[in-house]
Amino acid sequence: MALDFTVDIMGLYNSKIKADPNYQSPGNYGLAPSLIGTVGVDSATITTPGVYTALPVATASGGGAGFGGAAFTTTMKLLAGSAIAAAGTGYNIGNVLWLAGGNKTSTANVTVASTKVVSATIAAGGTGYGNAQTFAATVVGGTQTTAAQVSVTTNAAGVVTTVNSVSVAGNYTAHPSNPVATTGGTGTGLTLNLQFGVLTFTVSQAGVYTGLPSSPIDVTGGSGSGFQLTGSWAVNSLIVSSPGSYDAVAPTIAFAPAGAAATAVLQTQTAGQKDEQKVLMMVEIMRSMIKESTSPVQIKDMHECMRKMLEVMRFGSPTSFDKDVMATRALDSAMNYIAKNNRHVGTGGL
Repeated sequence: MALDFTVDIMGLYNSKIKADPNYQSPGNYGLAPSLIGTVGVDSATITTPGVYTALPVATASGGGAGFGGAAFTTTMKLLAGSAIAAAGTGYNIGNVLWLAGGNKTSTANVTVASTKVVSATIAAGGTGYGNAQTFAATVVGGTQTTAAQVSVTTNAAGVVTTVNSVSVAGNYTAHPSNPVATTGGTGTGLTLNLQFGVLTFTVSQAGVYTGLPSSPIDVTGGSGSGFQLTGSWAVNSLIVSSPGSYDAVAPTIAFAPAGAAATAVLQTQTAGQKDEQKVLMMVEIMRSMIKESTSPVQIKDMHECMRKMLEVMRFGSPTSFDKDVMATRALDSAMNYIAKNNRHVGTGGL
């Protein structure tokens, strides 16, 4: 029964040799980690982005004894669940507002989806509203789901002279043109000039941030001023800043504060690394056989078997190389030696 090197022997390498510090730099033999088949973290897959108001830190742990070193830079993106800290004034539907501050490679922006009335001034006081009357003037026009209402007060002549407050801010997706007409009260002709602030928005570009802007967040752009956000953020990606060195086991990634989750993806082991592993495995097999031998005769037999096996190697050119033929020749040569020297059997030899 023949052994398959990869299937039957390399498992021993992975369990017994690969993590042995003697084979690793700065171990006794000075081999670089890459020569014993270790690989670094290639990337990280975000499985749960989480919800944050501050930048979380991602750390790697585990991955096998003697391995580690991976480090990450966390990038963030703006969530639609961000809250309005200040509606501002003078904004129009469709205004694109860019977030100010923070460290980023791509700046987040939001688009005004609906507005509300934040202030009103009298354009014309109208007539016939009664002496010292306070009433709610309802705004006419625009496209809205809720019309704005403004509390106003008249003078002795029945003319509106005072705006007390915006009692109902309304919900607009298209503004009426200033000055706006109103209904309500006992008179006619009251018109108002309105200022609109942001009621709702959509995230049109989430951005990529390595340092979050201070909250509340100012914006640039649009037709108004004073709008501010309280940002709600999610993990966008992890950039591998140091790949570390790992066996076949990828490290576990944890976030602080908790909330997000990610999976580390290791680099692919190269063919050269696999070849180095096979050579190291051969060295370790020979070392262990020598260490456990019982007589010089036994070591001589091992030496002669290896010499006979190597003597029949015919490497040829890369295109004529036949590993199966070479393996058969090596086995035949070694077995012929053993058959011709069977006097050693039972005497501490083979």
